[in-house]
Amino acid sequence: MSYEPRPLDAGELRAWAEDLEAVERVVELGAFPSRSAAVGAVMEALDAPGHHPPVENRGRGIIDEGVIMDPNGDTWFQMHDPSGRSNEWIVISGEGRGGEVSRVAAPEGARLLAASGDRVWAEVRDAFDVPAVLVLRVQRAGG
Repeated sequence: MSYEPRPLDAGELRAWAEDLEAVERVVELGAFPSRSAAVGAVMEALDAPGHHPPVENRGRGIIDEGVIMDPNGDTWFQMHDPSGRSNEWIVISGEGRGGEVSRVAAPEGARLLAASGDRVWAEVRDAFDVPAVLVLRVQRAGG
């Protein structure tokens, strides 16, 4: 299985820095003369990698929505897609199955909650943002 790193450009980093709530707070507290100066300081202090991470990480603390472990010992990693259009997962088999690697494409907009065997549970939302849980059958594509 191959992975092509996706470059992280300065424009994306600047957009991220400009959206930080902390930037507004330090300007309000008078630590920087302007919002632009605060964003510049963040950019200067930032030691960012040159590429997006290969695996999605949207969790808080020890809970990571981009990683799922199922009862069979398989580990699911959601691949990072900066566009947000892809919902691809890499599954590494566990429990003595030789670390087989599969790719699984989940429906767009689905948030995987749990997996077991050939089933996955996912949250989807309708046009009114009402959540529903779907049980989907997994058809794994080899790497």
